[in-house]
Amino acid sequence: MQSFFKNGARIPIDIYIGDGHALKQALSRQTDLVSQNQQCFLTTSDQTFSPEGKVRLALDDADGLNNRCQMLLMIKDVEYLLLVIQTDEFLTTGLPIDSVNIVFTVNNNIRKFGSADQSAKKNAVEMILESIKPCCKNLE
Repeated sequence: MQSFFKNGARIPIDIYIGDGHALKQALSRQTDLVSQNQQCFLTTSDQTFSPEGKVRLALDDADGLNNRCQMLLMIKDVEYLLLVIQTDEFLTTGLPIDSVNIVFTVNNNIRKFGSADQSAKKNAVEMILESIKPCCKNLE
């Protein structure tokens, strides 16, 4: 049965943590995956990008990375998902996923969820990584 599904019936998920530099790396990875014929979607807490690199208007009303991730996991066209963690949201919502391929910590410059300019606590990234660790194959 698994041979009928790409990636063994699971959507591969890669996570990038950090500020705009993390988003830039994730966008580059998305381009690579799309060039390999993967329908790869990318989302932050504020924006969701289709494989064509366009912001998906249907998700504009979704509040936060948790909700956007859950919505994307229900879309049949999603073959690969890149999450860019730029806020400390998962410390309050928990993870909406149970399996992660790899986590790239680009930097520790994340914001407090709901704030445009207030930095998260100094140990926020460390706490997020601890919560991801049980469901992750590789932490980098």
